[in-house]
Amino acid sequence: MSTVEPRLEVVVGVDGSPASTTALGVAAREAVATGRALRAVHAWRTPTALVGGMPGIGYSYAYAGMLDAHLGAETAKHQLDDELAEVVQSAGGQGQLQVIPDVREGDAGVSLVEASTLADLLVLGSRRHGGFGSAVIGSATNYVLHRAHCPVLIVPAQPGPPQPWARVLVGVDGSECSRHALTWAADRARAHGCPLVAVHAWLFGTGARGVDPQTEVESWLRTECESVLGPQARGLDLLVVQDYAAAALLAACEPEDLLVVGTQSGSLLHDVVVGSVAMQCAHHARGSVVVVRGPQSP
Repeated sequence: MSTVEPRLEVVVGVDGSPASTTALGVAAREAVATGRALRAVHAWRTPTALVGGMPGIGYSYAYAGMLDAHLGAETAKHQLDDELAEVVQSAGGQGQLQVIPDVREGDAGVSLVEASTLADLLVLGSRRHGGFGSAVIGSATNYVLHRAHCPVLIVPAQPGPPQPWARVLVGVDGSECSRHALTWAADRARAHGCPLVAVHAWLFGTGARGVDPQTEVESWLRTECESVLGPQARGLDLLVVQDYAAAALLAACEPEDLLVVGTQSGSLLHDVVVGSVAMQCAHHARGSVVVVRGPQSP
């Protein structure tokens, strides 16, 4: 009996915000670069506070539509179609980019996690700001980061069309999830034709007497990358920093870069927690961040 192969897609959350518009453009670029279809998910919910209304107060057409399931879905679909038409045109036409509009009634985070089951990548826009001073990542994004079934790309809002990434940076610490992230980052750098930089942070030297710890750590990092990537490690740039991991990664990532961080995958329980380094990078990086889970533990 024949089986149907899973369809891998690039999934993007669309809600009409500036951050969502940026994410849609980046997701379309990723879909073209990797030969995937683009699934644009727009989730809507009837505002419960408005159900029933108040005597003598009418609703505008938009609110009236949202109060009716059919009209609400139609309104959401038209809004999504308008946004997709522009991104398809900028991507060179429908022949180059297969787009799947996906309008769902329900919670945005839950809808995106469901869509991520057969996804190669899930892209979300963020209103976060760089640095440690402040960050705003919506509840849907946090929900997705902890539960998605594929790597999650967080894209900060920016004016104009998305620019190509200057570099792909990846945090390497020797763990299994780090090796998984390194492999993913190398594939993405190759797809975009941009440099790959392996970043490792260390605090205390443990080498033999008379050996420079920085030199020893650089040698370890080179060996680690070669063992994971093989021939792909040729030409790889190394960045070794004496600092805490999150601080080193955030300092290294420029606004035009893509930062890839791994996090340990847990069981199928929904309360699995994304690592603190990954979450700090997702909240505070100046550029785009991908959180890649390691292999599923039993």
